[in-house]
Amino acid sequence: MTTWTRDLITSLIGLWIVTGVYIDGWAHVNLDGALETFFTPWHATFYSGLAVFFAWLGLVWLRSGRAFPPGYKAGAAGAAIFAAGGAFDMFWHELLGIETSIDALLSPPHLILLSGVLLMGTTAWRSQRIASAGGTTLPELISLTSVVAISAFFLNFLAPFRWAAPVLDYLEHQDESTVIQWIGGLLVFTALLLIPVLWQVRDGRYRAGTLTVFTLATGVGVIAAMSLGWDKQLLFTGLAGALIGAIAAELFFAVAPWRAWTYGLPIAMGVAGFTIWTGQFIGYSLAAPIAWPVALWAGSLLFAAGAGAALGAVAWRSDSPQRVRPDRPATEHTQAEDARLTESAV
Repeated sequence: MTTWTRDLITSLIGLWIVTGVYIDGWAHVNLDGALETFFTPWHATFYSGLAVFFAWLGLVWLRSGRAFPPGYKAGAAGAAIFAAGGAFDMFWHELLGIETSIDALLSPPHLILLSGVLLMGTTAWRSQRIASAGGTTLPELISLTSVVAISAFFLNFLAPFRWAAPVLDYLEHQDESTVIQWIGGLLVFTALLLIPVLWQVRDGRYRAGTLTVFTLATGVGVIAAMSLGWDKQLLFTGLAGALIGAIAAELFFAVAPWRAWTYGLPIAMGVAGFTIWTGQFIGYSLAAPIAWPVALWAGSLLFAAGAGAALGAVAWRSDSPQRVRPDRPATEHTQAEDARLTESAV
């Protein structure tokens, strides 16, 4: 079995677990009062994935000479953490009951489960960084998408995909919590979508379409599972606009010579932060009247652009090897960079 095939199977099992978590989340949101025990078919959708992940890790361990290949030790640790979190979750639910709202996202056993999923979900990504040169591979993309999606699930109370706040009335000098939550969500989800993009750019592995896939997976999952009480057509129209914005950002990445600019990465990430949410806003405006004043929604979009630029600035130095000059291909690494990648992969 090739490393690519092994990592593809690993990434698909991780995606199975994440999909199961979203199914269970849907049940918590939509079946309020119907979940009275830990032993539900909804829990089975992702705990079954854990069982398969354990079995697969055992097979990988045996086929690798009774040792875990690079990148898989942390995945094994994640599976153990997830199993321990599951036992804690069962005890917690039997003792304190079943959470059905935001308390489910902040429940201590659920946060332990999240830690385990993050380690399991990034296994194929860690492995492919060592085994494969060039752009993002399919196992790597699935792995990163799973991680972005599970993070979006636990942060869905801030997700701009979950609701269309700009269509709600804005009452100046009164309760402004809706605006505050919306702007906070833009900043958080800009970071959620762009940080893994920055990982790939840093490693010279970014491939066109990655940001669009992250946006699609996050939007579909949050809207389908967590947006109780909202018009799904409105939300999916906004998502369609966000996808067009992500594609526009990808085109900028591909066409503009930003790698040769002194502040290229901050500019590129600022463009991404702006186009994604501007596209979503335009989508909302096509489906329903926008109630917010221009200063409010325009400023929100500029905040998102600023957040993207700030993230890019953290990862960029004009004299850094991360900056790709015309005489240096994007996939080329210095010996020092290769050593750093090897040492950082668990």
